[in-house]
Amino acid sequence: MHKKSCDFVLTLCLLTTMSYAAEVAPLRALLVSGGCCHDYFHQKTIIAEGVSSRANVVWTVYQETTTRSHKNSAYAADDWSKDYDVVVHNECYGGIDDDAFIEKITKAHRLGLGAVNLHCAMHAYRDAKQKEWHKYLGVDYYGHGKKSGIKVDLKAREHPVSQMAQLCH
Repeated sequence: MHKKSCDFVLTLCLLTTMSYAAEVAPLRALLVSGGCCHDYFHQKTIIAEGVSSRANVVWTVYQETTTRSHKNSAYAADDWSKDYDVVVHNECYGGIDDDAFIEKITKAHRLGLGAVNLHCAMHAYRDAKQKEWHKYLGVDYYGHGKKSGIKVDLKAREHPVSQMAQLCH
């Protein structure tokens, strides 16, 4: 399996109990993907299929455009979050400065909707004046340095997430 795929899968597995029992209701996940700078077209498949092959997850995917200023239609309705247990934010819409639009997204999380924020989500919605996205993330972040390796030392090798990580190497 491709290393980037494994990184996405491992992040999402932290949110699940890794139960494969048929009687367990599936986790209802929304994947919001798009914006600039990354291969969102392929990532949507890598993430959804990779996670679903390992956990009981049903996906709704909104993968839209490659521009920084697009308002993803996943958030169009006022009650956009009602059908989901978790949202995977794989979006990089850094050029959006519509505070009301961003507030609609972050409000759902303040009210308890689960979330996984992948790399470029850290750069999203950074042109807004109110900085609700950064408050939601817990960090005011605008960029990063050069790509570099990360050393992972698995301590709990018997844990299901650790076992999955070992499959990726």
